[in-house]
Amino acid sequence: MDYSVHDRYLKVVGLFLSLMVIAPLSQALTKEETKPILAYFHNVQIHAYQAINSYYNFSLNPGDKELHSQILTEMSSLESTLSALESSPGIVDIQGELADINEQWVKYRDLLNTNIDDAIKLGYPDLRLLADMAQSNIDVVGAVERAYERAQDVSGFKPTNIVATLRDSKLLLASMMTKYSARSASTVSQIFQGAKTEEAMDVQAEHFDKRLAELMKTELNKGDSAKVLDSISTKWNFIRNSYKNYNENNVSYVVNLYSYRIIDALDDLLKQNS
Repeated sequence: MDYSVHDRYLKVVGLFLSLMVIAPLSQALTKEETKPILAYFHNVQIHAYQAINSYYNFSLNPGDKELHSQILTEMSSLESTLSALESSPGIVDIQGELADINEQWVKYRDLLNTNIDDAIKLGYPDLRLLADMAQSNIDVVGAVERAYERAQDVSGFKPTNIVATLRDSKLLLASMMTKYSARSASTVSQIFQGAKTEEAMDVQAEHFDKRLAELMKTELNKGDSAKVLDSISTKWNFIRNSYKNYNENNVSYVVNLYSYRIIDALDDLLKQNS
């Protein structure tokens, strides 16, 4: 073989191989693709918390069809969000993390359904399954947290400070509400609270105070957003002492109602700033 031809052949082969290496890198999860994926991950965590929170409230009154429907709605919303993630552009780059979330969700979903059936048929849960369900919620939330971090690492994209604080605030209140409902459901349920953190509610309430204060110092505290923040602050002040000084005389329904409204208001702010 002519050496000049041979050299050119080697160069072409080398270029081809180098392109094969570079191509996957160029297809890595982009910042534009990451933005909605992170939003989906956040929503999975919220639905996971609200599903078990609804269960704790339902366990107090297994005949309440509205509370039963709330659990099913949260479960359906979570599954719909996972389906959206499956078809999201760029998700292939964090497919392993998504597979882990799906695996943990199947376990959690099955335990939710089993505990719902026990509450309806028996009037009380199997304590072992109750503990498993609480741990399973923690596993789902933890798997999503890892995927959230991985997506940021792969893409180099991070949400703005405002978006991050709003999401942190929502998750914090969802966790607090879960703890509160578990404690209100029974002295047994409070052992299996399903919240990722072991921090006491009064400590978490102080964290929420700080998050709210941080938001008040941002550009959100202007115009229509300021009105939303003010309504959040008003509702929070109404239930804050219930979280900080829990006692059995507190009305769980009221705490849940206002907590949900605050979470919805925070979500409205998120949609406006995402």
